[in-house]
Amino acid sequence: QYGTQNFTCYDCKKQYCHDCVEEDEDDAYCMSSMCDNCNKRYCLNCCREGHCTSCDHWYCLDCIDMTRCFQCEDNTCLNCVSEIRCDNNDCVDDNIWCYDCVESGNVTICCDGCDGIYCSDCSDSYVHAAKYCNACDDFRCGECRVTKCMEGSDCTGCYQLAFPSLLEDRERTQNENEDLEKEINDLRRKIKDLSGEIDEV
Repeated sequence: QYGTQNFTCYDCKKQYCHDCVEEDEDDAYCMSSMCDNCNKRYCLNCCREGHCTSCDHWYCLDCIDMTRCFQCEDNTCLNCVSEIRCDNNDCVDDNIWCYDCVESGNVTICCDGCDGIYCSDCSDSYVHAAKYCNACDDFRCGECRVTKCMEGSDCTGCYQLAFPSLLEDRERTQNENEDLEKEINDLRRKIKDLSGEIDEV
């Protein structure tokens, strides 16, 4: 059709008439949705836009990088990525969650004692992560659970949850003591060797 063409691809500069591009962007035939940041549009052949399922906005990738939520696996713009991270330093996944998943309460568990936050995966596998006690109806990390038991809690469930944490702490302390003892023995040998060299001089 002739007349004013309002739909031009920002990349290839091809123009499309109104009949080929619906006003309703969800039903666009030839062009992508307009970027909500720079207002650029691309034809479907040149399209490099991402749709954030959290805020329902479209962004061209030149404006905003998109990432993927670890929980729902939907594309998420960086504006909708939660800043919450798992407090387990050994959490290998470095999980990234959108705000919707975090607000659902299904991806993280918070300790009622220290407010430490752990992802659901670490809560299942990491002995020091926050876990739920059915008997006293609370979430506590390993350290806070041990503290609660040491303060005189008579909850059997808490003792069962605290035991693995205590056991791992004990093993770690033993390993640290063995490493320290080795360093001390190495230092003694070096001092002895140095003393022998001084005597020779």
